[in-house]
Amino acid sequence: MYMNKPFVRYSSLINNNWTNHTPGKCNILFGIDAVGLTVVDDLNTLGTVFIAGTTGSGKSLFLETCILSIMENYPTNKVSFLLMDTKEVQLPAYNLLPNLACPVVNDPKDALNILTYLTSTVKEKDFPTILLIDDFYDLIQVNAELTHKVIVQLIKHKNLHVILSTSSPCVYRGIGSIQPNTAVAFRVTESADSECILGIKGAEKLKGKGQMMLKRPNNQNILKVQAPFISSEDINARLQRFAAQSLPTFDPALLKLISPRTKKIETDTLLEEAITILRFNKLSTVGDIQRKLQVGYARAAKLLEQAKTEAQEVK
Repeated sequence: MYMNKPFVRYSSLINNNWTNHTPGKCNILFGIDAVGLTVVDDLNTLGTVFIAGTTGSGKSLFLETCILSIMENYPTNKVSFLLMDTKEVQLPAYNLLPNLACPVVNDPKDALNILTYLTSTVKEKDFPTILLIDDFYDLIQVNAELTHKVIVQLIKHKNLHVILSTSSPCVYRGIGSIQPNTAVAFRVTESADSECILGIKGAEKLKGKGQMMLKRPNNQNILKVQAPFISSEDINARLQRFAAQSLPTFDPALLKLISPRTKKIETDTLLEEAITILRFNKLSTVGDIQRKLQVGYARAAKLLEQAKTEAQEVK
């Protein structure tokens, strides 16, 4: 049984299956089912997506493959991402993406300010925007009433796709009229948590490591799926490829809503040299920075991110 395998590789599923899917769809790669079939679906049919799982369940890595799989299938100038990572776990690395509406938001208060602003402006967009919030519970903790109000308004817009993720499934019990069209449950602590996200017990028995239970609007059955594994090296390589396509063009209105703590980036002593490299070649990659400045990957990635941010602020 495929579900008993420790992992399936993201790269093999993308390489073997992605060319068969229609370009331009907001396709998410979920993984493989119990008989080895690839499970893919379009956010246009999935609607609002709720995701829950404990630490170590595979939830966080799945969020990354969600972003990457959409990027694989959609031109960067035809889709926009708004990423909110209140735990500052891994999404800050995605500041290199050229189609971010603003830098990855880490402060829950900033996130609420931006969501409130979006309620009156998102209808002006003529292309899809993917709003991904992890951890949604942190916004509830800041202001449950306001969080509920703005999310209810935002999910009504057809061009805004909302993905809410949390390690505290009980949060979904208290948000009333926000009903998920699609629910993804990784391993949870108790059967009550499984019932909160899926409406049935069972997710508490999952083994972790990317095993999920998936409930979709176009399928009455809850499907067991093995989410794909992707290495940090593969993630970095794909992010470099996307980042090389163009510089990010942040929305000035959103930048004004981000607090100084979120916007502040520690200045590297090599930043000016990185800016010079970028000035001569706006398609410079992390690898270019590594080779020319003789630094490691992590430092080069941060330098490139800072250089692009500086270039954006000069505009």
